[in-house]
Amino acid sequence: MRALIFGLLAGISLAALWYFLAPQAVSSSASPASEPVKAMTQVSPGGAEAADFSWQIRTGKISGPEQIELPAGESVSFSVSSDDADEIHLHGYEQVLMVPANGESILTLTLEHSGRFELESHRLHRVLSVLIVEPR
Repeated sequence: MRALIFGLLAGISLAALWYFLAPQAVSSSASPASEPVKAMTQVSPGGAEAADFSWQIRTGKISGPEQIELPAGESVSFSVSSDDADEIHLHGYEQVLMVPANGESILTLTLEHSGRFELESHRLHRVLSVLIVEPR
């Protein structure tokens, strides 16, 4: 009988932990602020089109697009400014962007790999944005 009671308590405890600590799911009725950002292109001085995105990190708060969708082969520029020195990592592309305190750094690359990639702040241990690269 004790084993049954302890088993029930353990199950209830695990369910409660999962409920309170599980990551939040993205709802299908997303508000305009949380919808994926489609690239705005501009012509660079060399004549090639490039998509530009930027993030700001101030007192631990991140502002900028939470999700970006681009086709493979697109040229893209990521700009990050921060009030503290940080290391930004684009997982999957293994690109690192060193951002000085009260400064800005820019990463420019051509999206060669399709998939889902995270742009992460190593200082905050948080994801700035999710990059979705669609195959050609």
